[in-house]
Amino acid sequence: MVVVARDALGTINHTLLTVEYARSHGIKVLGVIINTLSATPDPPTKTNAQVIKRLSGVSLLGVVSYLATPARNDLSSITKLVGEHVDTNLLGRYERY
Repeated sequence: MVVVARDALGTINHTLLTVEYARSHGIKVLGVIINTLSATPDPPTKTNAQVIKRLSGVSLLGVVSYLATPARNDLSSITKLVGEHVDTNLLGRYERY
C-alpha cells in the first residue's frame, strides 16, 4: 500500500495512524507520498515529511508540489508532477501483488 497524505496540520497523526492500522491488518506499507495542498504552505508543514518518515519507519516516496486548480483536471500535468517528485524506483523493490 502507498499512503498519500495531505501536507497540513494534523497529517503526522493521521498518517501514523493509517500506517499502523495497515500494518496491524497485515498490509505492507511501501511508503508515503506527501501531497502539498497550498501554494503557500504553513511553516509547520516543512517538517511533516521527515517526522513521518522517522516515526513510521516507512520510506518517503516524495513530496508532490502544489498544483493549481486548472491543472488538476489535466492528467498529463498530474503525471508529470508525480514523475518529477515521487521516487517510483523505490516501489520497484517490492513484489507485485
